[in-house]
Amino acid sequence: MSKQRAFMRYYPPLPKGPGPHMPYADYLKTPYWALVSKHVKARAGHRCQVCNSQMDLAAHHRTYEHRGYELEHLDDLICMCHRCHSVFHGKPHQEQQAPKMPTPPKPKSAKHQVDFPALPSADAEGKIVLTKQLLELCRTHRYGITHPTAKALGQSLPLESGWFSRMVGEKVLLEDFKLALEFTGKYKVS
Repeated sequence: MSKQRAFMRYYPPLPKGPGPHMPYADYLKTPYWALVSKHVKARAGHRCQVCNSQMDLAAHHRTYEHRGYELEHLDDLICMCHRCHSVFHGKPHQEQQAPKMPTPPKPKSAKHQVDFPALPSADAEGKIVLTKQLLELCRTHRYGITHPTAKALGQSLPLESGWFSRMVGEKVLLEDFKLALEFTGKYKVS
C-alpha cells in the first residue's frame, strides 16, 4: 500500500460540502492539513523548493481547486519557506524591510562565562585579521556557531559549507568580532 493511500486510510479527506466553505484560516488548523503539510515537507526533503532553505517551511497551494483533497493531488502543492512564500504573495518580508542585527542573548547564568580574551589590536581601519584561533573563540560551548555570530562576521544565510575555514585571513571590524563573541554566550558582556 502506498504512503499516500495509507495516509488517506487513517486521515480521510474532508467531506466535499464543509471543506471548501470552511474559512481558510480554520482549514489550515485541521489535523488533515497538518498531515498534508507534513507530507509535502517530507517530499521536498524539508527544504524550500525555491531557495533551498530549511527554515520556517510551509506547504503552498499552487491552486485551490483540490482544497480538502490535497492528498489525492499532491502535485498541486509545493514546499516554501516563509520568506519565499511572502515574496510569492507580494508581501514584504521582515528582513527585506530593514535587516537588523539581533541583540546578544542575555546570559542565564554567569557560571560558564569568562572575560573577553585578549584580542589583537586593530589596524587604522579598525579591522583585525581572523586567525583560526580567533575563529575558534566564536564557537559556542557545544562547538557550534550561532546564526547571529555568523552574521556579525559578515556571513549571509543560509551558510555555505566550509564558510568557517574560508574566513581565516579575512579582515573584519574589531567591533563586529566582539559582537560575534558576545553572541556565543561564553563571554561576559562589559
